[in-house]
Amino acid sequence: MSLKVQVGLYGRHAHGGEVITYDPHGVHNTHLDGLAHIGADGGWHGPVPAAASETDEDTIVNWAQHGIATRGVLLDVTAARGVDWIPAEEPVTGADLDAALAATGVTLEPGDALIVYQGRDRYEAAGNVYPSGAAAVRRPGIGQDGARWLAAQDLGLVLWDFHDARDNPGGRLEVHGLIYSIGLALIDNCLLGPAVSTLKDAGISTGLLVAAPPAIHRSTGVLVNPLLLY
Repeated sequence: MSLKVQVGLYGRHAHGGEVITYDPHGVHNTHLDGLAHIGADGGWHGPVPAAASETDEDTIVNWAQHGIATRGVLLDVTAARGVDWIPAEEPVTGADLDAALAATGVTLEPGDALIVYQGRDRYEAAGNVYPSGAAAVRRPGIGQDGARWLAAQDLGLVLWDFHDARDNPGGRLEVHGLIYSIGLALIDNCLLGPAVSTLKDAGISTGLLVAAPPAIHRSTGVLVNPLLLY
């Protein structure tokens, strides 16, 4: 993110403004991916032609008109595995997600926000660097089997700390591919450790997940600050 501040002094009056430039994707900023972020065969989910992004594709504006408010269900995959973080060599599977969900005692309902904690804060605190999705390398995250599990649920959106593990021969982004195939909304790079600790102390695994994406015309993604209220 870059910030250009402009200050004007006019006698006793001062005026400040700025122009902000940011990358609404990658592995650093917490952001909501639009349906025009990942596509196939020359188009986005819908199907919508990819060329529409140059004119009138407005996933983010449409979402911004009503915002996001739904039940959030927090899954601690690290606790289900008994590890500090998910290693790159053993990506999250459907069995892992089943075990983490069973530990909550919650039944998923259509439209729920699934919040998947994989230990990224501990991973980075130990000095590890999480690689960018632009590099076709295996990394910690949800693998192909876990992506199939997500696709079988009727979720409103998924929030996570680690992304796709890329544990397939083609190095594809398993979960991000669901943006195109089923219209899945993703909020990437969430700081989930504090939520895990707080909800554990409260003895619960759910809360009200809210997020208010800004209405930026033709955007493929936007920065957001999701909140889990309980």
